[in-house]
Amino acid sequence: MIEQLQQMFSQQGYRRLQTNVPEVTGFCKAVGQQWHCICLIDARGGFLNGYGKQDHLIQQMGRFVQEQTGGTADCLGIIFTENVSAVRQNVSGQADFWIVDTVQRRLIRYENQPQTFYGVEQWIESLLYESESSQPSQSASYGTDDRIKAFHLTPVNTALVVINVLIFLVLEVLGDTENAAYIYQFGGMTVESVLFGGEFWRLLSCAFLHFGFSHLFNNMLVLAFAGDNLERALGSVKYLLFYLCGAVGSSLISCICMFLGREQYVVSAGASGAIFAVLGGIFYVLVRNHGRKDDLNIWKVGLFLFFSIFQGFTSVTTNNSAHISGLLLGVVLAFLFYRKKAA
Repeated sequence: MIEQLQQMFSQQGYRRLQTNVPEVTGFCKAVGQQWHCICLIDARGGFLNGYGKQDHLIQQMGRFVQEQTGGTADCLGIIFTENVSAVRQNVSGQADFWIVDTVQRRLIRYENQPQTFYGVEQWIESLLYESESSQPSQSASYGTDDRIKAFHLTPVNTALVVINVLIFLVLEVLGDTENAAYIYQFGGMTVESVLFGGEFWRLLSCAFLHFGFSHLFNNMLVLAFAGDNLERALGSVKYLLFYLCGAVGSSLISCICMFLGREQYVVSAGASGAIFAVLGGIFYVLVRNHGRKDDLNIWKVGLFLFFSIFQGFTSVTTNNSAHISGLLLGVVLAFLFYRKKAA
């Protein structure tokens, strides 16, 4: 299979780089001022056993291309092995490496690694499928505990959804959640109460309250999917801090905007500011991962954001300042919290 992939790279205009290590083959292709670099590593004979040589190999290739061309290099290492467990300990914690399991015929990409690289993943999957047509290839994304991520609920985001739903159900039983005065009584936010009354706790409490079932359902549906992906990218602790900062920050900016708009007594509530922060964070993560990560891509998220913001401006009851501020705040928070290991 390695030989077939090498031929495919040559056919696609990649230039072969000769190395003094028989198990390693490099390929590079110029796209403008950037070079796409691929390092194929044959570890079937135990080449990587003992220590993490692969990180040194890909860094050396990137430096070589930069020195020879003066351009920037975007590198990916692809390791072929018959013993995934032997390679996993060296690779699962590093970015920009994939594993091809030549026994079970599957492409493995861990959660901190790019899910796509200029279409290379499609070439590998097609070769895996063609080599054993009776058994379609498996393209799996694994967390560090090797559970398939599609079937793993992230704890913090799941807890946030459950808390929002439970709070809504309790308040709905006790009264009318579509009544602004009732929502204010249990933590809704107004300019008067926060900026003049000093009740800053409302900046957070309002993010767990919703005006009616439709408001709750729409917000939790987006949070369940988007938050799940962002928690995987950041980790649970960072995601919790991210979400709380997004909720409080968007509420504060919204409060200031309502003050400037002389809306001192308008009651504001809902998780949408925090959720737009999550979407902003997802957008940043996708940009850092070549436009795709897990089951998301940048075009789908961008289109969803466009229509969400457009719909907000067509509704008189939507707090657009919370949405936009949350989105921008999410990008900033993701810049601070998200780390993608450089090649």
